Amino acid sequence: MLSDQDIFRLLRDIWVVETGKRRSNGPQFLDLKLESDLSDATWGIDSIEFLDIAGIVNEMFQLHKTGIEDNLLRYRSLDRWVEIVSTSWKHEQSAITFRTSGSTGAPKTATHLIESLLQEVDELASAFEGRQRIISMVPSHHIYGFIFTILLPKVLNAPVIEGREFGASAFQSQLSSGDLIVSFPFNWVYLERSMGSWPKGVQGVTSTGPMPSDQHLRLLDSGIEVLTEIYGCSEQGGIGLRRLPDEPFQLFSYWKRKNSSEDMLIRSFNDGTEKEIVPEDTLEWYGENTFKPIKRRDGAVQVAGVNVYPDKIAETISQHEHVKECVVRLADELPIPRLKAFIIPEGEVANEVFNSLKVELENWMKPMFSASERPVYLKFGSSLPLNSMGKIIDWSIE
Repeated sequence: MLSDQDIFRLLRDIWVVETGKRRSNGPQFLDLKLESDLSDATWGIDSIEFLDIAGIVNEMFQLHKTGIEDNLLRYRSLDRWVEIVSTSWKHEQSAITFRTSGSTGAPKTATHLIESLLQEVDELASAFEGRQRIISMVPSHHIYGFIFTILLPKVLNAPVIEGREFGASAFQSQLSSGDLIVSFPFNWVYLERSMGSWPKGVQGVTSTGPMPSDQHLRLLDSGIEVLTEIYGCSEQGGIGLRRLPDEPFQLFSYWKRKNSSEDMLIRSFNDGTEKEIVPEDTLEWYGENTFKPIKRRDGAVQVAGVNVYPDKIAETISQHEHVKECVVRLADELPIPRLKAFIIPEGEVANEVFNSLKVELENWMKPMFSASERPVYLKFGSSLPLNSMGKIIDWSIE
């Protein structure tokens, strides 16, 4: 099912993302070719990190089922890794494992039967019928990228163009009527600001996080023919879609609501089996098959497409010796939402000391958090902002 080119794209994205987590000087997207030496000393990846990345590849492609996973350690070139995965998948290709975002939370794995992913792709093929090319702006080794840039193109018989290879002006010149751009909200902000206008007949799809309504409308106004938003997650796959901002999502045909008093969903598979799941968000229902996600059950919010956990971040900041209490929230009033923190300093702190404490905390947080996790707006006070019921309320970043 997977071609050698598909496997190369998947391995390249795994290698770039995983080395980027470990080294600031790891390979960039365009650095990795089929003949690339994965043990290149200029990247500084040591034997322990190499073993860890090999384990992630084994995990994703289930290489242990055919017993050839150790070959990843024996051969250090990307073309040999492609050969190893290809050989394994010729014998065993029933399931694949994806990793969720692990920012301020341990990464989770989600294993999907290929048959269930193809069930979703069949649904999507009807929704995107007539698209002639897929323009990928996403990593292929996450479930969203895998479905839209690996599996869907095969059903649509549409070639995949790697849009990440081009700058904004070159990217625009590559587009033509019939294209489907696969991207995510943070990247759509960049594209909208960089492009200005779009060729006629170009459509888009977005997922991995909520698309702000005003951003969706601006993209439509600038010439995107249709922008489809997919609701789902790594653990459960796609659940529904919508094509206009603020309208409810429509459940895919293989999902149904268990009953009117619960958020629990039931997925029906092609073999007649069913599975009950609880979606990661609480849902507001507008009918048996239409809904809107309201709030994450685990308290996560998204910053630049990354799941982060404000309560855990606030707990870490509160451990600083000069911080008595801290609350972290998403500053969603910004064009690109970032985190903000309300901080009560330890002891009596005069107003003139706040600025020096702010600088100290900003410097302290830089190595502590990733860019998505780090609050960029700090506000200080002697008490938390509370309403008349004693509950914490939102605050302005000004």
